[in-house]
Amino acid sequence: MRMQLLLVFALSLPLAGCGQIPLSSDKGDPAQATDAPKDDEALSSQSAGTGQAGSEEAGSEDEADEASTAYPKKDDEAEPDEPVAAGTDADVAAAAAPASADMLSVQELSRAQELALGSGELKTLAASSVDRDSLADQAASGDMEALSTLKDRPSYRLLYTQRLPTEKGAEASRAAEVAVFRYDTNTLERSKVDLASGKVEALSDATGQWAPLVPEEISEAAAVARADAKVQEALKAAGLNPADAKANGILTVSQEDGAICAAKRCVRLFFASARLPLPTFNVVVNLSDLELVEVVDMPGFAAAQP
Repeated sequence: MRMQLLLVFALSLPLAGCGQIPLSSDKGDPAQATDAPKDDEALSSQSAGTGQAGSEEAGSEDEADEASTAYPKKDDEAEPDEPVAAGTDADVAAAAAPASADMLSVQELSRAQELALGSGELKTLAASSVDRDSLADQAASGDMEALSTLKDRPSYRLLYTQRLPTEKGAEASRAAEVAVFRYDTNTLERSKVDLASGKVEALSDATGQWAPLVPEEISEAAAVARADAKVQEALKAAGLNPADAKANGILTVSQEDGAICAAKRCVRLFFASARLPLPTFNVVVNLSDLELVEVVDMPGFAAAQP
């Protein structure tokens, strides 16, 4: 009976190469065979679940290393007694302190603007001119009566405030660049504000430097355009409602001597909608004086008409 069991056990072993793994002539456990190949010992030790002797040899150190490599521990299976590095007070303070590349906070932006507009020539400008941002809501609603006051007084707008990088080799500091556009002189005034000391100094002359267009200027220009009879007629012909037609715009500069947009800040408007996304005409508005310059068909539009 014992021999029959051994025969069944031998037939159940896996095949190695092109022949069956040889068994020892001893009647004991195959794992105890001294002249069996090393690979046979590893395979035989895997049968330790049968309860026979030799199961202790199956847990050798080499096999344990291989098992740990093949099946690495998951994060949640880490040893509970492993020490966890704790940050020092200095590490916590360093993480909380703003890095040199941090953007300005809302409070820093507001403080930089107040300091810039409260010093030097900008202080005089702010006291004697109209801040166009104070009329932004009226412009958006098309209140031309409110905007008409801008024609009689000089005006300005704070275009942007941004982080000013520290110059190479200089001590790290947090400073802001505040840019204000003057519509009466068509110039961009840029100031450097040291947020630590509150010191304000004018940056290099920005005459001729491009000043970015802001959404409030598009709202002003669109209000001027929609109030013109010629633009209203063009909007109706394009299937748009003159009262609330949406516009987008880009800055436009003329290279012709004596042209309005060679000396004034102008924006070119394009009216469209989701139903009619391609504009059929464009409008040029003089932002300095809030006056319509021209209404022209889009290039190639007239020729494409039947």
